[in-house]
Amino acid sequence: MTKAVDFIKGELGRRMPKKAQLINMLHRKAGEDAVTIGVALGWKSHTTRAAISRLRGHGYVIESWVPVPGTATRYRIIADSAVSTAVEAGIAVVVTVDHMQARTDAA
Repeated sequence: MTKAVDFIKGELGRRMPKKAQLINMLHRKAGEDAVTIGVALGWKSHTTRAAISRLRGHGYVIESWVPVPGTATRYRIIADSAVSTAVEAGIAVVVTVDHMQARTDAA
């Protein structure tokens, strides 16, 4: 059985790993809802939530919210793991909703 995910290609024309596809979806300004992620990647809801949790474990800062009661939870990455690494190294990091900015001055 061929899933829609089999046709998503990266810049070099190769199929992107599901983790990369998930990260790309979560980088969108409006984020993505759990149902759309599950359908796009061929995952059940518990697998989608587990993958997002795993990204958090890898240092991604992921925001989640329910836009309207009764609708699917939306997720988006607000800081990449590189930012999390910088914080651990003692570098002051300023994160806003629209963009990230790292400063190397002492906080």
